[in-house]
Amino acid sequence: MVHPQPNLRSPQQGSRMSSPELLRNCDYLRVDNFPYSFTAKLAGLSRINEHVAQIDSHIHELHKLRGSLLHRSNQLRSPVYALPDEIASSIFFQSIGSEASGPALLHQAIILSSVSARWRHIVSGTPAFWRKIDLEIERGQRPVDSIASLIEHCALHTKSLDVSLVNHVTNEDAVDYLYPITRALSSPDITQNVKTLSVSGIPTHWAPLLSSFSFLNVLSIKDGIKKPRISSPVLALKAVELGGLRSLTQVHIHVNTIHSITLPPSVEILHLVTSNPDLIIPVLHQCSNLREAEYENRDSSRAISFPEPLNLRNLKKMVWVANIDVETMDSAQNLGIPAMEYLELTQFSAESTVVPAAIITFCHRGAASLSTLILHNFSREWSVTQLRQLFRHSLPNLQKLELRRWSYQPLLEAVSALEDEHDNPANAYTPVLQYLTLGDDMSTEGGFDPTPFFRALAALLKHRKAGINFPFHLTLFTYFTTENDLKKLPQSLRDELKLIVNTRQVKIIRWRRHIPWLVPPSM
Repeated sequence: MVHPQPNLRSPQQGSRMSSPELLRNCDYLRVDNFPYSFTAKLAGLSRINEHVAQIDSHIHELHKLRGSLLHRSNQLRSPVYALPDEIASSIFFQSIGSEASGPALLHQAIILSSVSARWRHIVSGTPAFWRKIDLEIERGQRPVDSIASLIEHCALHTKSLDVSLVNHVTNEDAVDYLYPITRALSSPDITQNVKTLSVSGIPTHWAPLLSSFSFLNVLSIKDGIKKPRISSPVLALKAVELGGLRSLTQVHIHVNTIHSITLPPSVEILHLVTSNPDLIIPVLHQCSNLREAEYENRDSSRAISFPEPLNLRNLKKMVWVANIDVETMDSAQNLGIPAMEYLELTQFSAESTVVPAAIITFCHRGAASLSTLILHNFSREWSVTQLRQLFRHSLPNLQKLELRRWSYQPLLEAVSALEDEHDNPANAYTPVLQYLTLGDDMSTEGGFDPTPFFRALAALLKHRKAGINFPFHLTLFTYFTTENDLKKLPQSLRDELKLIVNTRQVKIIRWRRHIPWLVPPSM
């Protein structure tokens, strides 16, 4: 006789079922009604024992679910005695302020940690408290051992460190004195976690450490220190080798003594200040993906040239503080800057030789895409013809033009050169110019008649039809526009300027303030 099999699950099957599924299939209350047979006694006993074990397991799951639900019910009905860790952490951090400096964050983190064990647990688990390390190293102040310990402590609580160190120790025994910090910075726990590193007064024996920060994104090194000290060979950094740092995207180097720099192609932003004019061209060749380059050459006696073709196809911003002469002009044809949007050129010294043709060639290399052009300290050598060569070149996207620290006559002639001589605005050389900033070099300070200058400005605004199709902002940083100077303007000229300001979208600002009688009516 074949008996029908009961709807039982094996222990293996039951163990594979989740608790909710087990509870939905609560079929363990059935009665064992199989007929008794002496021959089937052992099989029946085994079957019943298996059934009992499954019921016990089911009861255990029910008790667990009941306990969990009761605990949750009590939580919902009871007052809140403790905030969740993530909420407490957010409150702590917001009470300090997300923009707080590194020392303030560390100080507050240490104070909060001392309140209770739970607060210490919360603060220790909040990486944002430990991310910024901003410390000064000076004899007689914080011991170097405590600085090293603090750096190591911060590294335990975050995987992203921003380290800023200002070193004032320049004596011959600096290597021994700084050893605890050097050892801490050499630790793999730190070198793998530092994302931003800034060192002012960098000692020479730290230079080899720089290449060990494998995941470094931003590096800033300076040989200057905040407090004056006698120059020391300890700070005479000669070489920086960073070619292996493939995550490095920003580099700021302000070191006069440096002779060699090796950078990876990943660098996108470069700021370099040095007295060695031979550095910049090799560095630009290394960084083919640059988007922004700022260069200042402290040696005004030598000009920069581009002896070989250099294509900076991604470069959008260039700030150049250096001597620019015939050598620069002759080689500027080798410079490819097709995406240039922002160009700022500053002659390092007003007394150094300036060749306007070199400036013109330099500016015209990126003319098609240029939206901002700033020329500082170029004044004494310009002629009207040269200014017209600069501004009568097609600059179709130029929106902002600044001429600062120019002597009066070239500045006046520059305004005249900017006048649109064409009746058709589409033929204008700078059709979208909206911001014009003019500043002199103090040579006109005191008792200077501003009438010719303001006549030229009025002609410029009229001929360009400024403020008709889009707003036009004129900012003056000139020393001949004081209240007493402006009283010398003829009433007819004042009325003409008033009419332009009142009927067009034109603003004229003097030293960041409106001229009282030229305030737009909408203000």
